[in-house]
Amino acid sequence: MDFRLPEELTLLKEMVHDFVDRELKPHENEVERADRVAPELRKSIRDKARDLGLLGLNIPKEEGGAGLGVLALCVVREELGRTSYAMAQVVKPTPPILLFGNEDQKEKYLRPYMRNEREYAFALSEPNAGSDAAAIQTTAVPDGDAFVLNGTKHFTTDGDIADFFVVFALTDKEKRARGGITAFLIDRGTPGFTIGRPVETLGWRGIGHVELVFQDCRVPAASVLGEVGEGFRLAMRWIGHGRLSVASYSLGVAQSMLDLAVDHSRQRETFGKPISDRQAIQWMLVESAMEIYAGRGMIHHAAWMADEGIEFRKEAAMAKVHCTEMAGRV
Repeated sequence: MDFRLPEELTLLKEMVHDFVDRELKPHENEVERADRVAPELRKSIRDKARDLGLLGLNIPKEEGGAGLGVLALCVVREELGRTSYAMAQVVKPTPPILLFGNEDQKEKYLRPYMRNEREYAFALSEPNAGSDAAAIQTTAVPDGDAFVLNGTKHFTTDGDIADFFVVFALTDKEKRARGGITAFLIDRGTPGFTIGRPVETLGWRGIGHVELVFQDCRVPAASVLGEVGEGFRLAMRWIGHGRLSVASYSLGVAQSMLDLAVDHSRQRETFGKPISDRQAIQWMLVESAMEIYAGRGMIHHAAWMADEGIEFRKEAAMAKVHCTEMAGRV
């Protein structure tokens, strides 16, 4: 078994490292203070990310992307962990769930997103359905050649700036996760669909989270993403990728913190010696390095499974839990 990154991913890692230092980190403080990313700054950064191929990184070449797969996405997200989450979120790649659209939907949503012409948001969570996604209560009732949606979505990241939304709703209350949840592509401004109150969080300054409210919102049947009743399966596939993305970002945070700690320990002196010579400090640094090493191995293995077409959701979930908690310890 060869655990080395392929040369193309090593070069990609170096490119993103430079991109973070040059384009993202200089804006961290202003975004933190303002609690928002200015629209002109967002567009400028995403245009540059698009030109580097980062927006279509994980999209097949036949769809206009780089076709580099899940491991490449994890390598990029780890490097983005060296900056604030708000700045990293600006460079989020194209969601693979859009690949399940038909040709008309790809032309309307997938390709404009890759060109940085449209923004999206993923709307699954609800006030009473977070981790238990099968418990959603938003409904979509067939009505002729359309569906009528009613319900509320919660914690919708980037919902304040999105042009379109991937929305999940019940089309069969009895089947639920077993064929009763459907995904819809819904444009901002659709009658009966409003952006609700902002949701405050601890941290994550510069990123908007909002409620979405659907009141007799009528959308055409052509808005269905994939097939009717296939939504839960699509959501779980997307969430598997999302968990690896979160794990990789957390890994990058931890590595960045360890690098800072090592540098500080070599500069800070007590009683005539740098604290890096103190065994108690060495233990903390070494334990952090071990946890980071373990996390990187978990992520790369799960990403390899995903790229090989092997079921990887369990491994992705474990990597996310380990890396998010590990980052806090480091």
